[in-house]
Amino acid sequence: MFALIPIFAAVVLPPTITKSFSPPVVGINQLSMVTITITNPNSSNLTGASMNDSFTSGLLTNGTAATTCPGGSAFASPTLLSLAGGTIPANGSCTVTTFAFAATPGVYQNSTGSVFSSGPASLGGATATLNVLFSIPAMSWEALVALALVLGGVGLLTSSSSS
Repeated sequence: MFALIPIFAAVVLPPTITKSFSPPVVGINQLSMVTITITNPNSSNLTGASMNDSFTSGLLTNGTAATTCPGGSAFASPTLLSLAGGTIPANGSCTVTTFAFAATPGVYQNSTGSVFSSGPASLGGATATLNVLFSIPAMSWEALVALALVLGGVGLLTSSSSS
């Protein structure tokens, strides 16, 4: 008699990728931090991770880049942010960061490329939008309090003057 022994192959899922600008609204030539987060849903590390983010026309990096992906190298040129050789921890995530700015007001929607690693490639990249204004308008205390209340904020503002 033959006995059937089930063999289960581990399914390796692709990493996911998200992107954000913080703050998402800046004035001309003001810096916004770009954060790309790569998440590994698997119970084992994904190694050799790489990713490129070519910036939209008019959107530039400040030339510095950093990563929390173990063993990885982050690189920024004026129009490119990249990761090479990173490890995405099992059931965890890591980030790639830079600062971005624009000399012209506008809405800058930017998308990354896919993440490639020892597992399957991510199912596409991630997109985020940076709004660049001529300048960030100054607000009176009254307008700031009203805005905070509309947005659900609660706080205590104090003012003092000396004569």
